[in-house]
Amino acid sequence: MPAHVQAMHRDYKKTTADTGMPLVAITMESLSAEIKGGYTAFTKGKFEDSHATFLKVLQSVPFVVCETRPALNELKKLQGICREYVMALCIEMERRGTDNKVRQCELAAYFTHCNLEPMHLCLTLKQAMIMNVKLKNFALASSFARRLLELNPSPKFAADARKVVAAADQNNTNAVDLNYDEKNPFQVCGYSMSPQYRGTPTLKCAFCTAIYATEHKGKVCVVCKIGEIGRDAPGLQVVGGQGDRGGF
Repeated sequence: MPAHVQAMHRDYKKTTADTGMPLVAITMESLSAEIKGGYTAFTKGKFEDSHATFLKVLQSVPFVVCETRPALNELKKLQGICREYVMALCIEMERRGTDNKVRQCELAAYFTHCNLEPMHLCLTLKQAMIMNVKLKNFALASSFARRLLELNPSPKFAADARKVVAAADQNNTNAVDLNYDEKNPFQVCGYSMSPQYRGTPTLKCAFCTAIYATEHKGKVCVVCKIGEIGRDAPGLQVVGGQGDRGGF
């Protein structure tokens, strides 16, 4: 007799050949393991590798099956982590691609406002601190230094930050104006790489919810590269029990 092909079922213990749901290879566990690789690459300064990893995980999120509300909440949390890291790495790669020192300082400042792990946020704050010192923006450099000290960084980072704070106490001025208001909450537009301050009308990506200026309505999100800006979508859902596959 010829071989009989039968798809593997994830609910094989209670299903029949005609009613089962397919087994999925992409799971919360597999994506969580990949995220750890993205963290490692970020720590080592391999930002292009880290960006590729987080983007891959972000684009894999819709293929995860969630059968309970807590599982869905965990998946949404994972989605948010990936969005923040992809956005942050887009900002950093934009900074590395420009020779304009003022623009570099602006992007370094925006980098510090992405929701990253504390150890990674320390790296961004130190970078912004040093760049503003070189630009003679001592007041701003001191602000980044104080934020760095609040995270209880390594002794080396802490010593450098205290030196900057001490220097700023003697000369608390900024030599160059930046498009950056540290006291006004904002999110960065993925296209313009500019701050969208609280109260400014904005749009979101239908999938990853990255923020954009309203002029980019209808474009493809540059963060996840799959969602439409300004489009309404139901989002991630819990899988139903009567043949409903759920999904995005």
